[in-house]
Amino acid sequence: TLRSGLYPLFKERINGPIGHGVDAFALVGTIAGIATTLGYGALQLAAGLNKVAGWDTSTSAFRIGVIAVVVLLAGISAVSGLDRGGRRLSEFNLTLSFILLGFVMIAGPTVFLFQALSENIGSYLSGLVDMSLRTFAYEPPREDGWFGGWTVLYWAWWISWSPFVGMFIARISRGRTIREFVIGVLLVPTAFNLLWMTAFGNGAIWVDTHVAQGALAQTVGNVDALLFRFFEYLPLASAVSWLAIVLVVVFFVTS
Repeated sequence: TLRSGLYPLFKERINGPIGHGVDAFALVGTIAGIATTLGYGALQLAAGLNKVAGWDTSTSAFRIGVIAVVVLLAGISAVSGLDRGGRRLSEFNLTLSFILLGFVMIAGPTVFLFQALSENIGSYLSGLVDMSLRTFAYEPPREDGWFGGWTVLYWAWWISWSPFVGMFIARISRGRTIREFVIGVLLVPTAFNLLWMTAFGNGAIWVDTHVAQGALAQTVGNVDALLFRFFEYLPLASAVSWLAIVLVVVFFVTS
């Protein structure tokens, strides 16, 4: 439980109202984070199935059904235990991620993507502090609602996961050295995230400007279907879209 992390501060008092309050607060935050994730996941899965299979996925009943299936699979994974269901699904998930990432890097504008990766890393490092603390106090964002609909929304969503993820990482890292922890939890995921965002973000931008002639940008309002629209301009679009659907499902089941 999260209260155990406060033992050095409160000692045995964590077994009373203070500890109960901390655990309740963490539980509400975790539920909110999972609920948001399930909502986004259901929308993206519905959009993918509509694109690939042609199903009518716009109804609330269909989306509720998608959520029910994901929750059922997650329940089976949880019952099977962390070392069996959770670990195997996570390893399967990583394998699919590397396959999809490698495909986009190779089938997309490979040279441009590696050039963009270098610039993205430099831009990220040079602008990290400025972007992290920006609140648009001196000039408004170029689009109304951007700060609340993107920056604050995603910040709050990820923060709501922090109590659970922090304890989870601590549990699975028992027996590791501090060096292994820093490399495995901070450096490797950050590097992978930079590569992933470059492959799909810059890949979509390049396709939109060089191949799609702005067609992707015109449909950017439908964020959930945008990934699958991007695949339409790459080889093996149908197979890759199905792979992405499976990947999204497993992502949310493991989450």
